[in-house]
Amino acid sequence: MSGCRKSRANARAFVVAPYVIDANDRLAPAELHCCPYATDGHKCKIRKQQWRVRKTAVAHPLLVLWCVQHGHCFTIYPPGHVPYGRQRLAPIAPDGQPLGIDDSGTALWCSTLFDAALDAAYGDAWARECPGGTHLWWSSQWRRLARISSLLGVCPDLPQPLRDQLAEVLDVDGGLLNGLAADLRSGPGYQARGRAACAVLDTVDARWPTYCRLVEAGWMVGLWSRPMFPAGGGRRLIVTPFRTVSARGPPGEVAGRSSPTNLEPGDFTAMDPCLPLPATEVSDGYGQKSGDRD
Repeated sequence: MSGCRKSRANARAFVVAPYVIDANDRLAPAELHCCPYATDGHKCKIRKQQWRVRKTAVAHPLLVLWCVQHGHCFTIYPPGHVPYGRQRLAPIAPDGQPLGIDDSGTALWCSTLFDAALDAAYGDAWARECPGGTHLWWSSQWRRLARISSLLGVCPDLPQPLRDQLAEVLDVDGGLLNGLAADLRSGPGYQARGRAACAVLDTVDARWPTYCRLVEAGWMVGLWSRPMFPAGGGRRLIVTPFRTVSARGPPGEVAGRSSPTNLEPGDFTAMDPCLPLPATEVSDGYGQKSGDRD
């Protein structure tokens, strides 16, 4: 169907919701009554389209929903993952709970997108040639290091205002990002990129709510479309809860985020009722106007 397959640049948003065991003994998200395209005031009509199996990253089928009213289908991603991702972005289980609780420091980020940086920091270059093949190719490591550098705000080519915004969203010291970017400008080798990424990862918590911070940062630098999270019992979708900034990401999206909220681990719907919703909130048309709270 048209609308089921959208390019990364043109995708409006992607929806993130916890997957838990349902009555059929299957990992599934809670019922959703609203689609990412519900900005015209028309009531959504959501139908289950299919269960999609990913070859990489997500180990269980993902639910694809179809909105009859708006003529689009969209995939529900579990916490820790992003569209087109070959590895999880953060060490979080499908239900939103943290993984690797016995690890610490950069070890928490093993088996994530940041594997490329962890290996690079130790001088472990992935294979340029390998009899029999491998999934750890040098070209892949270099591309991921470039994405990681932008995502974490240490890429020397990032405009300074954007780097400052990334520091705020990631909740890291802006001076640290500036210093690491300056180091990479004078020595941009793969080991230096890996060490710079690890320096940032050492300062952030690999658990909640860093995943939300990372997916928002990725949207800001144009790596993927904007993440949205269910709220109000699945009748609304809201963007990540951070202070308002602009983004370099996919066109046609309205910038704006609310101030930080008090979210608990694994709770992707309990938004602080004392804070205003961002202007990009969408609802299912059941009489809930933008900004209304439950």
